[in-house]
Amino acid sequence: MKNKICFKIFSIFIVLILLALRANAEQFNFKVKEIEILDNGNLFKGSNRGIIETDKGITIEADNFVYNKISNILNASGQVKINDQVNKYKIFSDKISYRKNEEIIFTTGNSRALDNNKKIIYAEDFTYNKFLDTLNAKKNVEVEDGINNYKIFSEEITYNKKEDKIFSTGKTEAIIDSKYNFEGENILFFLKSKKLSSKNKTKIKDTNSQIYLLDEFLYSIDEGILKGKNIIYITNYGLPKSDKAFFSQAIIDFKKNSFAAKDPKIEIHNDVFANKENNPRIYGVSSTGDETKTVINKAIFTSCKKNDGCPPWSIKAEKIEHDKKKRQINYKNAFLNIYDIPVLYFPKFFHPDPTVERQSGLLKPTLNNSNLLGSSLTLPYFKVISENKDFTFAPTWFDNKILMAQNEYRQVNKNSELIADFGFVNGYKSTLSNKKNNLTHLFANLDLNLDIDEFETSKLIMSIEQVSNDTYLKVFD
Repeated sequence: MKNKICFKIFSIFIVLILLALRANAEQFNFKVKEIEILDNGNLFKGSNRGIIETDKGITIEADNFVYNKISNILNASGQVKINDQVNKYKIFSDKISYRKNEEIIFTTGNSRALDNNKKIIYAEDFTYNKFLDTLNAKKNVEVEDGINNYKIFSEEITYNKKEDKIFSTGKTEAIIDSKYNFEGENILFFLKSKKLSSKNKTKIKDTNSQIYLLDEFLYSIDEGILKGKNIIYITNYGLPKSDKAFFSQAIIDFKKNSFAAKDPKIEIHNDVFANKENNPRIYGVSSTGDETKTVINKAIFTSCKKNDGCPPWSIKAEKIEHDKKKRQINYKNAFLNIYDIPVLYFPKFFHPDPTVERQSGLLKPTLNNSNLLGSSLTLPYFKVISENKDFTFAPTWFDNKILMAQNEYRQVNKNSELIADFGFVNGYKSTLSNKKNNLTHLFANLDLNLDIDEFETSKLIMSIEQVSNDTYLKVFD
């Protein structure tokens, strides 16, 4: 009788064990060469490499396994390979910890993940959430997509495969199309729409040494369009002749090389007009531009050195247009201001841009100051007559109602050079007389190469200097 009771109890015990093993078998299928069962069957240790299959479509291959049945946690180490056939992931690492109840896998050391889109993620540590289909990577993170040609470097990223986006935390660098380098923080990358964005300060550098500094941005990779706020744009970064532009908001098309911007402030390199003391700059309300022209609306231009007050001279215009093909700067409804006071109005006028060596048009105004004559404004006009001839007319207005008209004619031939400078002054009154006089001057210089065979060099140099008043040169320098 006792034997029958013992047998029934033993049979029930065996059944319970089998049911427990079956329950665990539904979650894990061990294919291990060597296995050790400890702690009353609650701890499984596998070694000498093996494979574990789960009921959720995950296969884990490693050198060593430790499975705790009570906590339902599987630890694996030694060249770990994880294959998620459902979410299409392959993960490699030195060590992993698989929390089966939560369906979360933690990796430690030399971690690498591949998805079905041939995206590769490198990091020290991963946190892979199978339920959410997210992969969090930390420490020396690198994301590489050879098909779409981008790379992302960060200390931490989260890849949400369901929403098809990558979000970085902390300092981040993204290289797009091997052409644009984004450096910032907390960058969001929508993979399907191929859009990059951030609400943090970001620097963008391209292969042409152009820099964009933005407070926030949205960039469409396929369209090549950048939208941003509080933008600083620098050309020839770190090189000579670097220009700088500021925009409160802008849309920049990298493919079409065009832009539309609000509140433009453009600062041109100092020696653009052959004077390093200049600070040439243009401010406006709005601006547009492309490869052929740049337009600034309600603009003001000056090249005067910056100071605490208003510039000595400036040109305010309804519109300033830079025609890059003609290499001209055109003004519409422009006023020439002296210390913010309008003195001349031009419905339309133009002058060559700084890249032009010879082109007819107005030249940069200049302000002067003399102890004898006071302040003055010179507004020169340059005229190209032919390939070897040109002429400059430079009227000067003095604040004591004196007008000076200066003219310079230049001609260069094969064997000669001629420069003639002649001028007229109206309304000059000396300190010794109360009578106003008209003054004139003529300066001319001819350099002629006689090209006489008997001589190594043979030149004829002729100079003429004539003034109508003995103190003319002293007064007018």
